[in-house]
Amino acid sequence: MEHLGIMGPMIHADVGDKVSVVFKNMATRPYSIHAHGVKTETPDVYKTPPGQTHTYIWYVTKKTGPTQDQEECSVSAYYSTVDVVKDLYSGLIGPLVICRRSWARSLGLKKEVEEFALLLLVFDENESWYLDENIRTHIGSPRTNLKDDETFIKSNKMHAVNGYVYGNLKGLNMEVGDKVYWYLMGMGNDVDIHTLHWHGHSVEYKLGGGPHQVDVFELFPATFQTVKMRPKYPGTWLMHCHVVDHIKGGMEMTYTVTEKEKKKGIIG
Repeated sequence: MEHLGIMGPMIHADVGDKVSVVFKNMATRPYSIHAHGVKTETPDVYKTPPGQTHTYIWYVTKKTGPTQDQEECSVSAYYSTVDVVKDLYSGLIGPLVICRRSWARSLGLKKEVEEFALLLLVFDENESWYLDENIRTHIGSPRTNLKDDETFIKSNKMHAVNGYVYGNLKGLNMEVGDKVYWYLMGMGNDVDIHTLHWHGHSVEYKLGGGPHQVDVFELFPATFQTVKMRPKYPGTWLMHCHVVDHIKGGMEMTYTVTEKEKKKGIIG
């Protein structure tokens, strides 16, 4: 899943599942993995020290999964909670997709289903655990009080989708007629109010009664939404946040729709 970028792998679960996540910390500081809104085996999230392995247990209850008024699959996030802010801005987050069991059983047979998870987030690298390391690596001999300089601080705020800016996110590829699930993820703070706009196509969602057909969806911090698309028009299309400062900062990407590949018959 090339499109996931900075995020971890997409974890799938069905309502009723018990999920065991074997977490090996290969970093140089303690981290954890916690599922947003999912029942856990213990109330406290274990901090896994560097070089060690720990198994986290998640229980996917009916309350966690999609309601009857939502799509077949809902999306949430998993992330490290040792220091929620610094861990997030260091890239420790990934998508958790929870499906109705009746639908998920047939997912493997659905050849024309595509899934894409998008995290719209202004990554504040001033809060990253790796800021000092990056300064040493890329600047060498920084001037005094560099980290207090307003221009430097602003330059470290990356208006990204899955960690990529200015159209560099790859892998958003589909064919005409595919059933496409877009899993939208909002995190961050008060600057992370985003209006994601698809050029060329519209999407459908069921929030608030629906279904609603739109080409723009508003996303707020700690909100998650599944929207569906049936692409009709081949081409490479623009997607971006409509907030002016955000698109200027690089919160844009493209998705590509190709003609359905014709299946060869016996004669060929």
